Amino acid sequence: MSSRLVIPELTKRRIRELASQRRRIDKRGLAEFRTVFIERGIIPQADGSALVHIGNTKAIAGIKIDLGQPYPDMPNAGVLAVNVELMPLASPTFEPGPPDERAVEVARIVDRAIREGRMIDLEELVITPGREVYVIFVDTYLVDHDGNMIDACVLASVAALLDATMRKAIVSEGRARLIDERSPLPIRHYPLTATICRIGETLIVDPILEEEETAEARITIGFDEEDRICMIQHSIGMLRYSELYQAINISREAVSRLRKELCKVFPNAG
Repeated sequence: MSSRLVIPELTKRRIRELASQRRRIDKRGLAEFRTVFIERGIIPQADGSALVHIGNTKAIAGIKIDLGQPYPDMPNAGVLAVNVELMPLASPTFEPGPPDERAVEVARIVDRAIREGRMIDLEELVITPGREVYVIFVDTYLVDHDGNMIDACVLASVAALLDATMRKAIVSEGRARLIDERSPLPIRHYPLTATICRIGETLIVDPILEEEETAEARITIGFDEEDRICMIQHSIGMLRYSELYQAINISREAVSRLRKELCKVFPNAG
């Protein structure tokens, strides 16, 4: 099965025509996100979880925190492990089985946003240096795909981490074990992303599926709560130097509006 949805050429032509007039097929502004909905704590068995809607695109993230060994080259830091699955029910182009290149790409972007945005102080997750640390598993599932899976998965993952608590570790006879005394994760920053597509000469935020399939270029830009760029991921196509600067300015404003939605659920995230 093709990894791309077949969009009628007539629809693509209409999207290109509207973009040339700085308009969109769903009547949104060029830098406007669709309606955003965030719900926390939706999986009682998880250490943290969140459901996110961006328009009709939906993602669920769950957090599991356990004990494990640090990476050999990072003995004084906890471990962050990010996984993204594109559920077959979300799109006719998603198939069961091992993650395809799209899932791997989205997982890499989510990981970069969290890690390079310095969301979690991983050094505070060390129990015994070089031997035992906390391991944070971030599992995110795209359950309905109507475009812009990247920002939906990033937002769901960040919200789930903000919802998460970890059990206290105590060391006895040289080994650590977890007890049922909980505290929040050591959160330091609050990264979010905005994905920009170029259609013709026009840049748009939060593309719906038909716009994504029509776009000639796509870039995702992440910012923390202090408006500092924490990551840039260029996915497809090319942007001119001037367009990159324009995309940065557009995405900064878009992330600012997205952050307001996150702060409705997590007031400290601003």
